[in-house]
Amino acid sequence: MIRRFHLTVSTVFLFVVTTWLAGQSQQEPVRSTFERLASQIVVLGPDQFIYGFRDNSQIPPKEFVPVREFTQFLEDGNWTKSDFLALLKHNDAKVRTLALVALYSLDDPQVLPDIFPLVTDQASTFVAMLHFAAPSFVETRITPETTQKQTVGRIASAIIDAYMKSGGFNYGPLGNRGQPGFREYWKLYAGRSTSAGWWSVRLARASHSTSPTQRDRFAPIRQLRAQIDLLPEPDRTWTLLRLNDDTGSDVLVPHEELVRLLKDRGPDSLMDLLKRNIRSNDPDLQPRHSPYGRMCIFILQNSAWSPLGFDFFMRDKTKALEQFPKEVGELTATLSRWRAALRARIPALIKK
Repeated sequence: MIRRFHLTVSTVFLFVVTTWLAGQSQQEPVRSTFERLASQIVVLGPDQFIYGFRDNSQIPPKEFVPVREFTQFLEDGNWTKSDFLALLKHNDAKVRTLALVALYSLDDPQVLPDIFPLVTDQASTFVAMLHFAAPSFVETRITPETTQKQTVGRIASAIIDAYMKSGGFNYGPLGNRGQPGFREYWKLYAGRSTSAGWWSVRLARASHSTSPTQRDRFAPIRQLRAQIDLLPEPDRTWTLLRLNDDTGSDVLVPHEELVRLLKDRGPDSLMDLLKRNIRSNDPDLQPRHSPYGRMCIFILQNSAWSPLGFDFFMRDKTKALEQFPKEVGELTATLSRWRAALRARIPALIKK
């Protein structure tokens, strides 16, 4: 019995040590690789990674080599946030910057609270390339005139801002003039596993935020769609409707398919959405910022022809006349196209 107990303890101890050593060996290459690349990379701005890792023709090719090595390193590994978190406290500001970019590349919003403290990090880091017009045959040089200085805090802010803006929080991580910042944002989103705004960020990264959508982005967008399809209804359909008109949405959900999905939701669900009664606990699907207006306009602009049909809007005409104009009035205050769309599709509900 004692011998068996000792054997069990030894086995557990060996497993723990082996796991710890494996983690250490994984983190050590990350640290050494980041330290080496931090000394080689010269230019790295938000435009190069916020919408996925994209080439920048304005950066001299030789300066882009270590950036490409960095992105390849991230894409080749099966990383988790634990591989990068410790590097947020590295003494080298450029290593901290690479750790921020690496965390963002995980497409995991749960890292945002770890990133937020670095918003106030004023240490200088890589410069960013300025946008300017120049003939393609002219070689760009890295000079103070062609670049912009950056701090670690600017990189952290750009990452958090991408998520906050997707949820209608437009005043930056620290807020501004009494407007909410990241702390208020996170009160709504902490503990969530999904939100339509987060899918919007991921779609921008998958599509590289380019229009028209490039063919090499079709596969990443379709992989994203497969993940969205795992959402329960009605969140799946409302999320696809919310993402309509975002770059890459033409591949994510073609127009005809989106119309069919809306028809499948049925007239009651569509009318509830138009009356700001969206049955979802996703804060990004609620009628509090501009994507909701786009969602309504799509429904209205596609309601007068099959397969959505027009009659469901008028099925309970008395109730609609009593309730719907009030909601229309609220929406027209923030979205002028709303009234035009309603006049075109449901003139009986709008007083001229």
